[in-house]
Amino acid sequence: MTTSQSASRAVYDEVKRGGINTVPQAPQRCGGEASGNRSGFFIGRLLAGLVCAIALLASPLPLQAEERINDYQVEIEVAEDGVLEVTEHIFITSQRDKIVHGIDREIPLAFIAADGHRARSYLTVLDVERDGEPENYEIIETNRGAVIRIGSSDIKLAAADHLYSIDYQVNRVVSYSDEHDRLIWNVNGTEGRLPIDAFSVRVALPEGAEPLAVHVYTGYFGEHGKDAIVRKFGNEITFEATRPYAPGENMTIELLLPKGVIQPPDEETLSQWEYDDYASIISVAVTFAWSALLALFLWFLFGRDPRPGVIVPRWDSPGGISPGRVNYSVSRNFETGFWTAFSASVIDLAVKGKVVLEDLEGGITVLRVSDEEDSSLPTEQAVILGMLPPVGESFRFNRENAAETGKLGEAFSNAIVTEVGRKHYKPRRWIWINFGLLMFLTLVVRESDFTVGVEYLDGVLPSHWIAAMAAWFFATKAVLKWRTLLFASPQTDAKARSSILLNLSIAAAILLVSVLIIYANAPVPRDNLLLVFMLMMLATLMWAFIGRFSRQGREVMDGIEGLRLYLELAEKDRMALADAPNMSPAHYETLLPYAVALGVEKAWSEHFETALAEAHTTNTQGDYHPTWYVPKTGTFAQVAGISDFSSSVSTRIESSLPTESGSYGSGSSGGSGGGRGGGGVSGW
Repeated sequence: MTTSQSASRAVYDEVKRGGINTVPQAPQRCGGEASGNRSGFFIGRLLAGLVCAIALLASPLPLQAEERINDYQVEIEVAEDGVLEVTEHIFITSQRDKIVHGIDREIPLAFIAADGHRARSYLTVLDVERDGEPENYEIIETNRGAVIRIGSSDIKLAAADHLYSIDYQVNRVVSYSDEHDRLIWNVNGTEGRLPIDAFSVRVALPEGAEPLAVHVYTGYFGEHGKDAIVRKFGNEITFEATRPYAPGENMTIELLLPKGVIQPPDEETLSQWEYDDYASIISVAVTFAWSALLALFLWFLFGRDPRPGVIVPRWDSPGGISPGRVNYSVSRNFETGFWTAFSASVIDLAVKGKVVLEDLEGGITVLRVSDEEDSSLPTEQAVILGMLPPVGESFRFNRENAAETGKLGEAFSNAIVTEVGRKHYKPRRWIWINFGLLMFLTLVVRESDFTVGVEYLDGVLPSHWIAAMAAWFFATKAVLKWRTLLFASPQTDAKARSSILLNLSIAAAILLVSVLIIYANAPVPRDNLLLVFMLMMLATLMWAFIGRFSRQGREVMDGIEGLRLYLELAEKDRMALADAPNMSPAHYETLLPYAVALGVEKAWSEHFETALAEAHTTNTQGDYHPTWYVPKTGTFAQVAGISDFSSSVSTRIESSLPTESGSYGSGSSGGSGGGRGGGGVSGW
């Protein structure tokens, strides 16, 4: 036997003799009936301990004894004010496997109050010793209780037996009713990772008090086993396990006490308890409120657009700007992508006679038919034309040409960004970047009290942040879709609305499952998970809406909204406008690229169809044959077909690119201890 083992054994023997704290001895597990008097109980325990000690010393120790709790003795003194003073003696065997530096003693403190809200008891650690000497420890607050981490990270235990003694007080454990009071205590926790060979508990009530009823529950969480012997000695009750406990098994005791034995808390104490119960929620609410107010204040200062002017229907673009630049302004500098603008520009080149578009099964093909220099072309269209193959040769938008398509799109986007830049719209990136950093620092500061005992991903990111980020991901998809529909394409079809609803539903489901199930008893407050999600959403909304139009940009947008209004007007309303041009194929084709840029090509094409029918140009719509568009084999270039083709150009071009190309252009009372699950002893 080593020196360390001898020392711990000596202290342990003194505990068993009552030299440190008189603790009732663990019952014999191999025969013998419960004694009817206290002296018989202790004599039997001493004899049993002596026999076990002789057997232990006489037999050779195994080379590798299993790490375990050899004996777990608990003494609980119940004061008249309801405070429990608990002394635990935990005699363990360490092989420096799981028990390297010491032990973690997690004490469950969280419980569900009578009115259903989540409440918490109060813990005060008085003393911690190892082998009779003071030992270093720290208290780690968790969502469901507190962990007393005993030992030092820079000191490793000897592979031997050790006796840990923990003395602490717990308040707010007794529940009160009109008939009687109730004391329920989860003695050793439901998540201990070490087996227990012997287990005993002694409860001392105030002098002269006797319980009305005594219950004990043993086994795993939620079980109602009765594997313990209960003895009463006046105001003292002892509980002795009748078998060893496997890891995770616990003992929960329940005492019904006469009224007056425990004095109920006064109104001031009750108020303080209630405030403490809701402190985390209040903190979350206050943190979110000031963050939301800050976001609103910043938006008020920097994100509000100038007031729009009077919107008047018009049949030309403001300042003669190209379809691509119309979309650039509407989409807030291509923040929602530029492929719609690119498609509108390609169709505009076709209408102008520079290229012919052919709709093939293998992808859209662009055939260049003119090489004449045209100084009237906007820069971005000249860039597209210059990068296409020579006259007579074609370029097909498909996966085989994905790299070339990406270069085309990037050159197109750069041309517009270089010339227009932020003249019309200022994204204010510095504001939302700094706001996002502030939200991150806010979370770090709030989480600083819960850094230990929390599971981390790769040692960096708290695991509950992952759940919040998963919900944020889907909620952000919904916000971006809504923003796109709000700014770039007002035609909110059923598919878009369904997408928004689906993503919001997934985000809500992730939050509900995380809060109610996954993190219901996790070692972090569930409020933190919600706060992470809410602050991330605030940062997302700030990014989405902090940008603003300049006064010049607002004037351009007023003109664009006038053009959009005209494109969506019914024929009779359009003809009522003074000097409005008659609907004709040429007029339809001229404004079709702008309709594509604004997402209203279907409405514009329907108006053209109606005009053709009313003018009795032909008995069918098949006589409209644009020279710039070749439909699929076996079909006719009807207006509806052209509309469908125009609507699909952007989607089909973008789908021909690899996924990563999207970056182009983007600027109860049972074994559970009466609701106190968790807790236990484990090594670290």
